[in-house]
Amino acid sequence: MTWPFWRRAPEALLGLMLVAGACEPDNAVKPGAPQLVSLAVYDNTDGASTTALELTSEAGAAAVSGYAHVTALFDRLLDPSGLIVFADGGPDVGADLATVTATPGPTPPWTSIYSANGGDVGLYFPRGPSLVVTPSPTFPSGATIVVTLDKSKLHSRKGEMVTGAGDLAAATLTFRTLPFDAAVASPADAMSPVLVTFSNVPADTASASITMLSNGAAFTDFDIGPDPSKDPRMLDLTPKTAWPAGAAMQVDIAATAADALGAHLAGAVTFPFQIPSS
Repeated sequence: MTWPFWRRAPEALLGLMLVAGACEPDNAVKPGAPQLVSLAVYDNTDGASTTALELTSEAGAAAVSGYAHVTALFDRLLDPSGLIVFADGGPDVGADLATVTATPGPTPPWTSIYSANGGDVGLYFPRGPSLVVTPSPTFPSGATIVVTLDKSKLHSRKGEMVTGAGDLAAATLTFRTLPFDAAVASPADAMSPVLVTFSNVPADTASASITMLSNGAAFTDFDIGPDPSKDPRMLDLTPKTAWPAGAAMQVDIAATAADALGAHLAGAVTFPFQIPSS
């Protein structure tokens, strides 16, 4: 599997961060304590982190997919000392720049990566100083997630600790993730795949929970594989030749299907669809 940028090896991340630091675009750093100006959740498929996920709606709190990361933006550069720790001869990107808890668990391991000016050199990080907190491999489904920055380790070169106004003063973000679920979309034609979209990253064994019927009989003449979008929540069910013309088809996903952290579907998912006769 080709990992997205934010989940690559720490060695690769370190090299990219050093390139960003070498640009030296901030010769006039504003005096005073750094300000936390944003703390938000972004979908992992949004490589440029341009649009934060909505965490509230008219009905109250809105749940989001666990396949996400939290990004903190600052109004000026932080002191990089101590943000990257070398251990055993290699870089160790420290998770201790933030804490993550999930209720109910499990709480996954995570990385907390600071970038001074990632956006200026076309990297994943948004423009300007930022800290990206990413779980591995995902946040748990159906959980309340609390991400708290360790402000004592985030400060200016003069030692002034990060601060924020209003809701940002505590440098804490609380949000909910969607329960593990699946949606199915019918094929565009007799040769197109059926698209299964999970609300979170499925376990490698999830495909074994997917079966199909054709006119009420078991249908096995199809393959299951990743969707070309490279979104790991999506699977394609592709016919080996073509879907049988005029057949009444049905996709069944058993409740045994689980996400990457072991959460199961609340119940079986059934999706019928019709193949045109011509």
